[in-house]
Amino acid sequence: MDETARSTMTAAGKAARPASRPAAAAAAQARQVGPFAERVTVFEGIGVTRNLPDAVGRRQLPLRPGLCFPPDAPPWVYDCTGGRATNMGVPAPSVPSDAPLIPGTFVYGGPVWHSFGHFISEFVHRLWVTELPEWRDAPVAFIATEGRSPPGFLGQIMALMGVRDWRVLEGPARIERLVVAEQGKMLHCPPAPAYVAFLRRRLAQLLDAPPRFPRRLAVLRGHLGAGHGRCVGENWLLRQLTQLGYAEFRPETVPIADQANAYVHAEKIVFSEGSAIHLFDILPPVRAEIAVLNRRPGSHLGRDSLGSKAARLHVFDDIRLLGDPRGGLTTSLGLFDPRKVLGFLQETGMIASLPDADLLDEAPELAEDVAAFVRARHPVAAVRSTKDDERLLAETVAYLARMALRGAANAAPTDVAPPPPRRRGTGA
Repeated sequence: MDETARSTMTAAGKAARPASRPAAAAAAQARQVGPFAERVTVFEGIGVTRNLPDAVGRRQLPLRPGLCFPPDAPPWVYDCTGGRATNMGVPAPSVPSDAPLIPGTFVYGGPVWHSFGHFISEFVHRLWVTELPEWRDAPVAFIATEGRSPPGFLGQIMALMGVRDWRVLEGPARIERLVVAEQGKMLHCPPAPAYVAFLRRRLAQLLDAPPRFPRRLAVLRGHLGAGHGRCVGENWLLRQLTQLGYAEFRPETVPIADQANAYVHAEKIVFSEGSAIHLFDILPPVRAEIAVLNRRPGSHLGRDSLGSKAARLHVFDDIRLLGDPRGGLTTSLGLFDPRKVLGFLQETGMIASLPDADLLDEAPELAEDVAAFVRARHPVAAVRSTKDDERLLAETVAYLARMALRGAANAAPTDVAPPPPRRRGTGA
């Protein structure tokens, strides 16, 4: 919505809103893309600019498209999430009439998004069309994002998927001929069965390569530090899993080809919900039994990305968030009982036995785990200024964590007195 339309709606007030509901419902219906049907369309002379991130305050709005689709273009050619075209109706920047023509036929790969998790979960799932004989040799064209050079992982993903000729276009320009296929996988949706079959054929060589990593992997997030959406106790949980035969695996430290090798040859994988799971969006089905520890209550990420890929899938969802969930995982503290996690893993057959250790018996480690979050997201305005705010907050939140996990009767009292209330008009 442009600023003029936004101002008009605001001025009209509540009286105008009921009349706009039918139009809004019709627009929402028009954005529905329907089930995957291997649809393809070819655009001639289509304008290309750059994808423009559009934000108002803290709210991220749909990506302004870098392709100037004609008004009658079907919804599935746009960026699609959750079964609908998210940026259909969002105007693309105009292309001058004298913009240069890029000769040749290209296959549309999608916009270049610089978050690995979002790029691989949303923007590379049109490449199944390169399997068709008429476009097998056509180069793949990605559309640049404003002000950013292509991320390093783009070339690695293309190599993994067997795409030898690809390029990033910026514009303003026009493309002589652009082949746009619908997405075989959308964020918040499982992949289409036909797309999974394509991935099985395209990446069959992964299963033939010799394994280079352990067969039991723990892909957790405790090492990422505070402010990256980790849960309290992940480092403790990792230590227990390594003693039970799992190897720590940090996917961000190895090339994407190595990540793929590790996952397709693994027998068991324990994931902390996060971007690492999204690599499975472009992998064929694997032989591994996988457990996902949700970091957000009710998250479907694990089921959407792994439900059709894992030999067996288990999802642990007994998680709560302390703080303000509206600010995302970086402003809230994920809290699960590590003993319950281990019990869940034993019940599902991911581990054979339970260790004797309990994080809640290790008060210093629990306090330090919480202190990392406090240091990263230090709510100074919430406490009276002292010489030891971090210790005060860490021990207070650790005490609340024990209460939340096991109840007040099991929470060891803290020796830090609660701070006196702040007085208005003072800097204290």
